[in-house]
Formats: sequence, structure tokens, C-alpha cells
Amino acid sequence: MGHRPVRACIVLHADLFEPWPIVRPMFEARVLRRLGREVTVFSWIKDVASPLPEEEVRDGLRIRRRKVAAPRGLLGRTVGFRRITKQFAEEIGSLRPDAIICHDLEMLWASVRAGRALRIPVLYHAHEDWPAMVSERSRLEGLIFALLERRLVRFVDHIYAAGEERARRYRRWGKAVTVIYGAKSLSEMPPVSD
Repeated sequence: MGHRPVRACIVLHADLFEPWPIVRPMFEARVLRRLGREVTVFSWIKDVASPLPEEEVRDGLRIRRRKVAAPRGLLGRTVGFRRITKQFAEEIGSLRPDAIICHDLEMLWASVRAGRALRIPVLYHAHEDWPAMVSERSRLEGLIFALLERRLVRFVDHIYAAGEERARRYRRWGKAVTVIYGAKSLSEMPPVSD
């Protein structure tokens, strides 16, 4: 009796292919497939009217999309996000992956819940500073996301950070971090002119 291939689930807050390809997870999926891994991509599609199919096999990848409108308003986002997270965690778990590769904080709660339920590793790609981005809309939400990230990161096995500044923060939290060198450090970026 042969062994089944290792299954990886890449979790995204948008579609892998549309309206344009998301390069990092696409490259990651290709590398995993070349290594003989079975790859499923789980995506949150926030446009419930999207013509994208809920399930398909594309470029050798099993794609599962869930079309759920993003909750609106502070209270709606707080309650709705929790409900959506639970639903997504159950769906990710139903895929029976051996590892979860989560891209961005928006999907980390669902990824961590699924990973803990299955007792499998969760890898976290921290591309953006979500708390800072959200705080542009609402300081309170920025604080909530910062606290959520700090709490969830405790259950992550490895972090891939876009830049050394972000990596230092996660290292201070005691996490193993790999810097993705495709991202420039803030000190290397030219200043923004008015």
C-alpha cells in the first residue's frame, strides 16, 4: 500500500487567479506541486455575485472558493468576522490538510482554528501590517487587529515576513521568522515626495 501525498492548504483572503494572479502563493503552490505535494487553495471571495466557480481544478490546483460578503460596520464586522472565521475553519478542516499556509491576518484566525483542531502546522505569511492598514479606517479596529494578531501568532509554527522590520517584531514575540527578500526594507525605499 502506497503513502498518500502530503496535503497543503493555502489560505487566501482573495482569489488566486482573478482579477490578477497573486504571485507569492502561486509560486509557492507550484513549488509544492513539484515536490509531489497535493495543494488546495481556499479563498474568501467577498463578492457574492462573483462568476467564479465555488470549486474547480485549475493549473493542477484544487481551488475552493467561499463567497461571503464582508461584514459592514464595527459591530457587524466584530460579530460577522467571528461567525465567518468559524465557518471557514470548518471548511479548511474538511479538506484534511497536513499543513496550512495562511496568507495575511484576515484569514489567520480561521487557519489557526483549523490547524489546532487538526493538530497540524500553520505557517503565516505576514505580507502587510494589517493593524496599521485597518487603523487608517478606525483606530479601535486597528487596536483590535493588533491584539488579535498577537494572540493568534502564539499558535503559528513559522512566520514569513515581508521585510526585516516586521520580522523583528515577530522575533520579539518569540517566533521563528523567515524574511521574504522580494520585499524591500523601509530604509531602502525612496522617500515619498509631496
